[in-house]
Amino acid sequence: MFRLKSLLMTASLVASLFGFACGPASAQVAPVEPAPTALQGPEQRVALVIGNSNYQNAPQLANPDNDAQSMAQFLNSAGFEVVAATDLTQNDMLRVVQDFSAKVSARGPNTVAMVYYAGHGVQLAGENYLVPVDAKVSSPTELVNHSVRLVDVMSTLETIPSRMRIVILDACRNNPFPSVSDAGRGLAIVDAPNGSIVGYSTAPGAEAQDGTGGHSPYTQAFLDVAREPNVPIEQLFKRVRQQVNQTTSGAQIPWESSTLTTDYTFFGDTAVAANRA
Repeated sequence: MFRLKSLLMTASLVASLFGFACGPASAQVAPVEPAPTALQGPEQRVALVIGNSNYQNAPQLANPDNDAQSMAQFLNSAGFEVVAATDLTQNDMLRVVQDFSAKVSARGPNTVAMVYYAGHGVQLAGENYLVPVDAKVSSPTELVNHSVRLVDVMSTLETIPSRMRIVILDACRNNPFPSVSDAGRGLAIVDAPNGSIVGYSTAPGAEAQDGTGGHSPYTQAFLDVAREPNVPIEQLFKRVRQQVNQTTSGAQIPWESSTLTTDYTFFGDTAVAANRA
């Protein structure tokens, strides 16, 4: 059973997917109603936010829960309808991605769809895998069978007509399964499908820091920069890269892949952004 929890005071409890909690993993899903004043014309904004921290069979992570909650709050303030979830099993993850894809499809082709994931991620033979909290892995085959392939998430979204797709992966931490020696460091870079931008918390094959504060260096930088008005998204990622590089003394350099042909800003109006900061 999922434990549903509202991340924002205006959110109503619903039965759905993805969760983060202490002890045995449970799924917490928090649909968040968008802020109507932040919507820009007929454009629709929908986001899926996932944080996996309390792993049952892998090293636990300190910050994905906080990262996911703060990201959900930010996106809500930017006019997104948000489904936020933490500590998800493999079945939870697969189901929530399917439900989110249906939501994007229902909103129509003028929808901006965003997926944010914080947690363990592993590359194997050039494929990236997002690791659920219940994954028990001691071999490459088990990694493939007990994780969620990033390419499957991307392919599902690519089949749905939408204005733009934004994917942010704060998941390039060290390999949590030392017995799988074939797993590479960090994540492999995947070319963004048409009309998409994919942001990685560090360069290909490198490892990202979980952070010693309340957020990872990457998510903290994104939240800092994205709140500013009139910052085109590709410029936003460049400034995030600069801030993370400075914060980590050059140890971590974010990366992104983009096929966008139009500009996009989270806040296009100075007054709106100032009121929601």
